[in-house]
Amino acid sequence: MQKKNGRWPLQLGGVVILGAAILHVVALFSGPALVEALGSPPNIVESAMRGTWLAPVVISTIAILLFIVGFSALSIAGNIRSLPLSRPLLYGTAAVLILRAAALPTILVIAPTVRAQLSIFEITTAILCFLLGGLLWVGLRRTGDQAATVNA
Repeated sequence: MQKKNGRWPLQLGGVVILGAAILHVVALFSGPALVEALGSPPNIVESAMRGTWLAPVVISTIAILLFIVGFSALSIAGNIRSLPLSRPLLYGTAAVLILRAAALPTILVIAPTVRAQLSIFEITTAILCFLLGGLLWVGLRRTGDQAATVNA
């Protein structure tokens, strides 16, 4: 009988991603201060301050994508009903997150002068992207191996 301990990385990753989605929804309704505090680009912060359409559209789109990815992770983990294309979506998401994290050290090697311009937010985000991408990747590998064993 297969152990079900391979699901926890997807469960944790899914919950973290759903938390990020909720945070984006909160930022959407809380105003420009939280939008700026969350590290949004200057044009999004300016849009939030002026009340134009750009900030709500971008923030809503990101929130929707995060909800889809979070629910897909929980779907593969077996916590909710199976969603179509969850596995390819999560492999793509994990790859993007890991590449996003790898970009920071790569940029520092190529352009060492950037080091002085880095913020704690950028460093923290790179670390979180790596950890989250790794969680999704490991969870997908573990659940894929279990699914192949169960279906065999």
